[in-house]
Amino acid sequence: MEEWLSSRMDNGRVAAHRVIAFNDAMATASDRLTTSVTASETGWVLMIDRALQPVQLMIFPGRHAHVALPIRQIVSSAMKNDCRFVLLSHNHSDGDAAPSADDIATTRLLHRILSSLHIRLADHIIYAGNSRFSFREQGLL
Repeated sequence: MEEWLSSRMDNGRVAAHRVIAFNDAMATASDRLTTSVTASETGWVLMIDRALQPVQLMIFPGRHAHVALPIRQIVSSAMKNDCRFVLLSHNHSDGDAAPSADDIATTRLLHRILSSLHIRLADHIIYAGNSRFSFREQGLL
């Protein structure tokens, strides 16, 4: 992810400390997701600005097998914060990291809306216990 982002920012010229700060934020968010797997799902949306700095972390609590992500609120926040990237993640409480039909539909919708605003959906990562599913790694973004 670091190489993908850094190669696309400012024609490939990104200060190392900016990428490190981004990686630290991602590690923190990832640790929280993998250690907070509970009986209910939780959605996380990380807003990242042009300098690869995390500017906002939105957390959306859900219920046993579902978390509703307010697309309008996410897009509005991304625009308000002048974000270049958005990272979406959530946990599956059933232990299976495979995306549901709703996960795929929501990701496609958010990707389409953000793309039209020149904001990149960096990834949608689903965590389930010790396993994870990355839409970007699977070629779905």
